[in-house]
Amino acid sequence: MPIDQAAIYEQVVLVDFVRQLALRRTLSAIECPFKVVSMIPHKSSFESEATRPPEERPLVHPLVDRPFIGALVREFYARVRKDPRLGPIFASVISGDWEPHLEKMTDFWCAVILKNGAYSGRPVPAHLRLKQVREDDFAIWLGLFRETVASRCPPEVAAVFIDRAERIARSLSLAMFFRLDRPTARAPV
Repeated sequence: MPIDQAAIYEQVVLVDFVRQLALRRTLSAIECPFKVVSMIPHKSSFESEATRPPEERPLVHPLVDRPFIGALVREFYARVRKDPRLGPIFASVISGDWEPHLEKMTDFWCAVILKNGAYSGRPVPAHLRLKQVREDDFAIWLGLFRETVASRCPPEVAAVFIDRAERIARSLSLAMFFRLDRPTARAPV
């Protein structure tokens, strides 16, 4: 099977994105898949620097603050809970009081959007424990997120939320489902 260099390079960029989040303390460094980076062929440092995405800056908009993000998170998870595929997955993990999870997700999105360091959790290990999650579920999650953001945000704000949600979904999907094919060991001749 030939190696798709463009796809591998995209995955390296995604892993680097997760590493950058860790360095900004949005994620803890321990959950970043650094070993994957060392095993994946990549472009030269010149090409990598030239194609590296710009550093994310805090979103500064008069509407966007913690209460705004908290309301968006609550509306989004209300949609998730009603979804026939995602609802049961979340219900199997969060029973009873959703408020602690909603507060944690508000902290997460404040860290992602406002760059305020409010989140100190470890999303990759939390998601790796969810054995019932399929790769397709990220498309459902993104669809619900896009609907929620479109209903609550002006277009320029929605674009930032959606861009960051897409990056997060790609990074989590990579962490959960990407596996390098390992060559089979040859018997000694």
